[in-house]
Amino acid sequence: MKSLLFISLSLFLAGLGTASKGTPSYSGVMPTYTTPLTKGAPPVQGQTKGLPPNISQVLSKGLPPPADNVTTLSEPDPDAKKGKEPSPTPLDPIKLIESLSSSCQAALLSIVANPEFFECVPITAFLPLLPVLADPTAIPKMLQDPAKNIPPVLGPVFDGVCAAPKCSDKGVATSLKALNDGCKADEKNVIIEIATAVVTFYSPIRDTICFKDTKKEYCVFETLDKVTALPKPPFKLIDGGLIDSLAFAEPKEICTPCNKAIVNTIFNFLNADTNHSVEYLGQLGIPPLFLQVGKLVIGLKCGFQFLDGKVGKPEDTDPEDFNYQLAQELVAPTGDSSIKGVSLTTMIGALL
Repeated sequence: MKSLLFISLSLFLAGLGTASKGTPSYSGVMPTYTTPLTKGAPPVQGQTKGLPPNISQVLSKGLPPPADNVTTLSEPDPDAKKGKEPSPTPLDPIKLIESLSSSCQAALLSIVANPEFFECVPITAFLPLLPVLADPTAIPKMLQDPAKNIPPVLGPVFDGVCAAPKCSDKGVATSLKALNDGCKADEKNVIIEIATAVVTFYSPIRDTICFKDTKKEYCVFETLDKVTALPKPPFKLIDGGLIDSLAFAEPKEICTPCNKAIVNTIFNFLNADTNHSVEYLGQLGIPPLFLQVGKLVIGLKCGFQFLDGKVGKPEDTDPEDFNYQLAQELVAPTGDSSIKGVSLTTMIGALL
């Protein structure tokens, strides 16, 4: 159980934070323990210096030592000595957690020790990510052809996450409070950065990855497939790449039931400012004005009905019928192009 707590935290953070700066690989078989955690247990032999007893036991016994060929944060990059381009360096979560304040370590332990954590966070679902996360070059390779490479990796993870019950709002709020109260001095630690982001946006993340289309495929994968298949823009408008491709895309390619469910889930969450999410985005350099511009862009492309706050059921909505009905709603009142000016004015007023 003790080792499971640390493994749980590592897998949960790594699984939902794969866009972070890396992760270590380990060799050997992870040992299991049946001794329960004991509150206030005295230090044990082999306890890691400066850590609370329970976390020390996890760190000293819960994981096998890193493989010999793994580069950690404290080790110089061998390629740097040879004048080569430094190779990707995995982060060592044990060292990162060791560097946390005792109050922050206690906060993390309180989160993973909560019985609800194991009910709504299926740790075994993240096991397929271990080989990917252990290889610093795996994610860049996956991004070379994301529509082909990402679904086989994340599909089983989504299956496990979506089969488990959703964590309660109270449980999420309690976890976020524990992080905010216990880790004030550690907010720059990458573990805490990932944990705070994951906990803050847990609800829309979980809902988004679990939406499915009429083919019973995950909406995220449908969107990924459509976006990566968009033709190149005819000329450079903003970046000459993905943003311009989206700007010039046919509405039917991006104004789908899946994307309506996704964007309304996200904006409903932000509109309610759940977990002070808007303030948190501002701290990351994403101001409220940026969100309003995003709404406007989506409205101009898909119509303001697309952002009516209704998530809908994409698995029960045929994309062809959905697009046709939306187009009819936009032109029905007047039957001519004058509606475009009215819609634009209405959308700007409604969205801003």
